[in-house]
Amino acid sequence: MKMLHRYIICLGSNFQAGEHLAAARKMIAVLAGDVVWGDTLTTAAEPARDNVTYQNCAALLTSEKEIEEVKALFKDMERQAGRTPESKRLGIIPLDIDILTYDNQVIKAEDLRKKYVQLILRSLPDTGILTTLHTPV
Repeated sequence: MKMLHRYIICLGSNFQAGEHLAAARKMIAVLAGDVVWGDTLTTAAEPARDNVTYQNCAALLTSEKEIEEVKALFKDMERQAGRTPESKRLGIIPLDIDILTYDNQVIKAEDLRKKYVQLILRSLPDTGILTTLHTPV
């Protein structure tokens, strides 16, 4: 029997956001054993850029897939949504998916400190996971 891994992820988009986030949610539902989504919030870009806003959401998910496979799947989803080095350079982010935690280990500590991330994490159900996170290695 494979082990179930727990992830906290964050999704964001500043271009056709509703469409890209909805498609990502469907694809993530297929790869995950269980997914609990938080609210989708509209936030300003950090750092602020020419009135650019993002739609952001977070999720708790479980999957038998190891972190490297999940990262590769998320990068593929970003590319399918139209994210390229050129679009990133221009500030156009159709889809960004970050793994914040993996099995209670912090993966992106600096992202967890961002105000908008803290806001969207508050919309997740209180499972106690955020208070039991270990410091990144």
